[in-house]
Amino acid sequence: MLTRYSEWTAWLHTPIAERVQACDCRRTLEHVRNRRIVISELPEKMRRMTFASFLDAREDLDKNQRAELNGIKVMVQSYAYARLETPWLVLYGTKGWGKTHLAVAVVNTRIEEPEAGPIPKFVSVPGLLNNLRQGFDDNSYADRLQSYFDAPMLILDDLGTENATSWAIEQLFMIVDFRYGREKATVITTNTNVDQMEPRIRDRILDRGTGLCTALGTTLPSYRQREVTW
Repeated sequence: MLTRYSEWTAWLHTPIAERVQACDCRRTLEHVRNRRIVISELPEKMRRMTFASFLDAREDLDKNQRAELNGIKVMVQSYAYARLETPWLVLYGTKGWGKTHLAVAVVNTRIEEPEAGPIPKFVSVPGLLNNLRQGFDDNSYADRLQSYFDAPMLILDDLGTENATSWAIEQLFMIVDFRYGREKATVITTNTNVDQMEPRIRDRILDRGTGLCTALGTTLPSYRQREVTW
């Protein structure tokens, strides 16, 4: 079963033109696209979060602020197309400036343009922990944890919003440490002040010294509340 799943996932990550030429089962391109959405686990309401729509709701910003956000967007867009050398991307700073939007835009880019790279697996950190807890009920915990280890690209949204129990911290550390050691593509968004992070996790996700990570952040006001909040 795992072999068949791996073959199917690899097939989805190949350019559409090559798949259509090689496949005689007459799958429609729309069906293939929908399968990529399923693999990404991206909620339907987030499909509208693209790089093109990133600044649409920011009439409150002045020229310099818009230029700052646009510069960050360009960097994240480069990451989405695998033009940055670092396998990790961390988006940090005040609430509501658009971290999740940009992280989701990476997913949507890969869904629409699979030649850009592997399809990311998207999950909020609270959702990840809830998913692992459910694994204890049906004895699937190990498989669920392994799926976060194995994802070609993993998007961890809202790191720091989880309940800081020792169990939650340990789950996150195992995932972060596994992907760190193997330099697997990972995107993390967080509102948490880095000084308040669990030290082992902080040291890995902000590891600029080895060239593993690109970290981008700002203290611009929230597009929802129009004020700077943490």
